[in-house]
Amino acid sequence: MDPHELEVIESPRRPLIAALPAAAVAAGGVAVYGIALAWSPAAVVSGPGFCPFREMTGWPCPACGLTRSFVMLAHGDVARAFSFNLFGPVFFVVGLAATIVAGWSLVARRPAVLEKFGSWLTTPAAMVLLAVWMAYGVARIVDAARGTGLFPSVT
Repeated sequence: MDPHELEVIESPRRPLIAALPAAAVAAGGVAVYGIALAWSPAAVVSGPGFCPFREMTGWPCPACGLTRSFVMLAHGDVARAFSFNLFGPVFFVVGLAATIVAGWSLVARRPAVLEKFGSWLTTPAAMVLLAVWMAYGVARIVDAARGTGLFPSVT
């Protein structure tokens, strides 16, 4: 063998390592949607709060109500899902799509598909969506601080 020629040896671990992000997204999605489906809507509405920001300040963070929103959506109650967090249904659909794409990319053995799907997160439209979500969160905090009641309280 000529010393200037390099033999490339494909490691059998390389495809497994490449599949880790898709496996993590698929497993995380299955866990999130499984829990949302298993959790009773009555229990999640009357249960304790989960938000450390709310516990410390008494004000809702932008994510307050997402858990309850996901549970309501998993049980088909779209109107209540929107009442807990306006962005809950949006994130539910995006997360479900990511879970499906990740699962499909694992089955098809094409982990790069998830990278292509994830590249939309850096698009201007995604940045606008995140900015609007943050503005919504700030509006909820101001509303809670003033006590005007424009947004439903998520306790």
